Amino acid sequence: MTELLTYRNFKVGVEDFEKLITQNPLKQTTATWKWALLPAASGIAHQSIFTDINNFDEFGINDTSYSKFIGLTRDETIKLLRQSGMENRLPDVLEWYDGYNFAGNSMLCPWSVIKFMSRALRPENNPATFLPENYWVNSSGNNIIEICLRHPREKDVERFQNLLEGKTEEIALREFTSYPDITSDTDFDTFTTMMLHTGYFTVAKDMVPSEQYRVVVKIPNKEVLECFSEKR
Repeated sequence: MTELLTYRNFKVGVEDFEKLITQNPLKQTTATWKWALLPAASGIAHQSIFTDINNFDEFGINDTSYSKFIGLTRDETIKLLRQSGMENRLPDVLEWYDGYNFAGNSMLCPWSVIKFMSRALRPENNPATFLPENYWVNSSGNNIIEICLRHPREKDVERFQNLLEGKTEEIALREFTSYPDITSDTDFDTFTTMMLHTGYFTVAKDMVPSEQYRVVVKIPNKEVLECFSEKR
């Protein structure tokens, strides 16, 4: 309970900060903006006449407009490794940090790839043998994983277990939900939609769902799988 309250207090602080960097420059200004791009894992605001700033056009994981800019492509990763003399580490990098699918584009997590390379290239380390690590786990609190693993419905637990075993699950996409609204009683599709948008799951490439507004999801790579393993 203390952890949850701390998280909610932290979220309120983040929301105030977000207002500071979005409301003032974008709304309370005399400058003429053509457009602004705000990368985020969650929506800025619901549509309402009472919000401080409104009418955002959201681009999700299946939108093609900016899908190539969300992460590192395989070609970009190969180029980075080659420039650093680490091209032999490509299999490790792909196993740990690849696997994200944005509108059909295969992407690697840029944070983790760059962290791995910067650590491997330190004078005290050998780039040829430096072991990959889980850098993504410390980029957030991962509270949602603990809630996920406490899911009470037996069928949903089985579906989560399938994902942990490297299998896929088909889900119906739900309206995006904020973190404080997620509990262990949240239905499976809403829960996994949230985890899909925040990087814990990704759309399985070349797998066609049974109907519209449904997708097939999986855990993208070894790094994210390790986040689940540490919470079990």
